[in-house]
Amino acid sequence: MPSLLPHITDGQKDHGEISFFTKKKKIIAGIAVAATVVLSLTFTLVNRKVSSKSESDPNNRKKSKWRGPNDRDVAWIAAFPGSGQMYIMHLIQLSSGRSTATNYGHTTMKLDGSLEAAVDNSVPIYRTYPSLPDDRGPVYLTKELPKPDKYVATLTHGSGYCLFCEPKEYFYTNFPRLASKGSKMENGRYVDIRYECESVDRMVQVIRDPFDNIVVRFYSYIELVSKRNPYIKKKYPPNKHGFQKWCQHQDDRFEEMDLNWIKPEDRDLAMKIPCRQEFIKYARFHSNAYLVSVRENKERLVVKYEDYATNLKSTVHRVNDFIRYHTVKDDMLWEGESGIWTYEDYYTMTDKQNIASFLKRNIHREVWVHVRKYTPYFFLQKDARRKRNHGMI
Repeated sequence: MPSLLPHITDGQKDHGEISFFTKKKKIIAGIAVAATVVLSLTFTLVNRKVSSKSESDPNNRKKSKWRGPNDRDVAWIAAFPGSGQMYIMHLIQLSSGRSTATNYGHTTMKLDGSLEAAVDNSVPIYRTYPSLPDDRGPVYLTKELPKPDKYVATLTHGSGYCLFCEPKEYFYTNFPRLASKGSKMENGRYVDIRYECESVDRMVQVIRDPFDNIVVRFYSYIELVSKRNPYIKKKYPPNKHGFQKWCQHQDDRFEEMDLNWIKPEDRDLAMKIPCRQEFIKYARFHSNAYLVSVRENKERLVVKYEDYATNLKSTVHRVNDFIRYHTVKDDMLWEGESGIWTYEDYYTMTDKQNIASFLKRNIHREVWVHVRKYTPYFFLQKDARRKRNHGMI
């Protein structure tokens, strides 16, 4: 039987031509490499399938020091203090008939939306497991309401929202860690609570006109302090002049420290704006909330305070759908403020222009696209167009 192998002469070998046996070795090596690639891809696909199952099935979640097998996930309502956040929490509860939660268990909400200091023990949203820490939070805001099915809408103020504080307390803070901790009432005292930022699947970022937001912060401060010190309303009357005096006090008290933390190129501008610290905190809160949503891969919905004032029904549905709260009532009446330049005369036009310039330089550009609508140029142009369309000018 004739050989199936090609005839190879010694001359061909001597001239360095590739032999059949060399080709055979390369073919075998190629097959081995291909097999390795196929096995690798198969292993990767299997891993992805298992990983996907683990994420969707609560019984297959990655073991965690803070998570129980049947714990609900958290949906943050991330709001800088003074954003109208408590009214928004009330609207979620009123429209869904389900309870929301909070990181701040020192306050509870009645069914009518009014607030009161916590007296009874707080109720955490997580079940109790012997193998897990007992300081897991957050806690329900209204204990009398039924619990939500999928996500628990949870109020957080993130970090850096202190009042009359040094820059080190609000400039560089661990936003994810501080946004997922707070306190609860337990046996007549406040106890720290915490949970994993990873347990937060999504967030509603509430944005309010910064000019109004800071004035509301002033009024909240006055009301809080006056409960134990009535003199505060004489020192800072609850009006435009009291607000301006309050701002000046902060600006003077922390001027030297503030300037050491502010970027050199922004210092001259910062010196020209009232309530310098407050607008820095506002910018940092919203920038950090956006960055956490990106870096931690959380779904994010931006809702503006005035959305509720101008289109309450649509906004209620939009928020509830996002946090998986079923809407059972949407015929409520808005009882808040308009949401844009309510306290217009608390600032001069120069103040507003300087504040707008400062915010533009210190807030993340993805947040600025929302905040810019409150600036003098944008707002006045919009107002002028509205008046022209209605034949008012």
